[in-house]
Order: sequence, then C-alpha cells, then structure tokens
Amino acid sequence: MINPFEHQQAIVTKINDQAPGIKSYNFWLKSSKPLAFNPGQFFVYSLPGFGESVFVPTELLDAKNTYDIAVIRVGRVTAQFNRLQVGDEFGIRGPYGNGFDVKKIKDRSILFIAGGLGIVPIRSLLSHLTKRYCQLYPAKVQLFYGAKAKEFLIFRDEFNDWKKCLDLEVTLAKPTADTITGWRSHAGLVTTLFKKVDVVKGGVAILCGPPVMFRAAKDDATVMEKT
Repeated sequence: MINPFEHQQAIVTKINDQAPGIKSYNFWLKSSKPLAFNPGQFFVYSLPGFGESVFVPTELLDAKNTYDIAVIRVGRVTAQFNRLQVGDEFGIRGPYGNGFDVKKIKDRSILFIAGGLGIVPIRSLLSHLTKRYCQLYPAKVQLFYGAKAKEFLIFRDEFNDWKKCLDLEVTLAKPTADTITGWRSHAGLVTTLFKKVDVVKGGVAILCGPPVMFRAAKDDATVMEKT
C-alpha cells in the first residue's frame, strides 16, 4: 500500500533548459523504488530551509525508474530549484489527486489539447501511452500543442519521438519562419487547429491550459465527441 505521507529522497541526474524561466529535472529515488503514480497525479517536492512546491512527474521513455519534472521559476522554492545541480537531492512525497482515468480512455481515440504549460500534466499521460503502446495502440491519438512563440515550446527534444506514436500539430501565437526539429508549425492559437487539421472523430478530448482556451475549444471538442 502506498503511503502518500512517506518522505523519500530524490537525486537529480540531469537538468535541461526548456524555455525562458523553465527547467526540467531528471531524477530517481535514492531508495531505488519505482515511483508509483497514475498519469496526472502530483507530488509535493521539498527543499529544506526553503519550503515545498507541487509538480506533476513524468516517467521517462528511455530510462527505467527515472522521472522528470518541469519547474517554472516564480517564487522562493522554484528559485532554489533553479540553483540545483546534478547530484543534488530534494524530498518528495505523494502521490496526490486522482490523475487521469486510464481505463476509461483505453482503446479510444484521443485528442490532447495543450496550451502553454498545460503540456506538463498532459505529458504524463502521453508518456504513459507511448511507453506502453506506441504503434500498438489500436486507436488514433492526436496532440494539439500551442505556445506563445518557438522559444516557449517545452520538451521540443521529444517531438520526433512523439510523432512516431501520434499525430502532433504545433501552433504558435507568434509564428516563426524557420522550422522546428525539421518541420513547420502553424500560426495562431491552439484552437485554430480545429479549422486547419482533420480532427480525430468519435473519441475523447483531454484539455489543459488557460481558461480562455477551454471556452474556445468547448464547442469543437463537443462536436468531436458526438461525431
């Protein structure tokens, strides 16, 4: 039985600059135990003398029992996270929350819609699906991902791996003339993709992003569910 109040120590194994003010931290547990959680659940991370913060972990595709969190620098705790180096430790306890109902969406077509930092919790489920199924998943999976500009797209180094398992469409509010990992992005908000791309039919939509994105995507996502 998982004890969400049990405190464990994690060790930083790699740090990646993802976007302005955003870093991701690969880590594994000092106990070498697997980090048991459902996609979308969160953990509380602590730094002695600075406090605690909440992040959603993702299991890395190519490393057993190695995980990743994305941290945006917005306050005292996240500023201290920004100073961590490989080999440093931090505390972790959880999981908390319900996460995504994986059984409910099993074998169904899925449309992911991520706006800005909304890609972070969605990535947890994306990694779960692609690590376990990838080409074996019986239904179509799409990801609509929107950001302000190219430099604010996080996890770009994973895009090509994602494209092996799903239909990835990226849009930028401030478009760029050059390519992103060898392919061109769309221009506009993420919801404009409903008018530019053939959307998967008869599946489920999973959204995460700013409230304005939810309002704009509501009607289009409802039509997709009913079709």
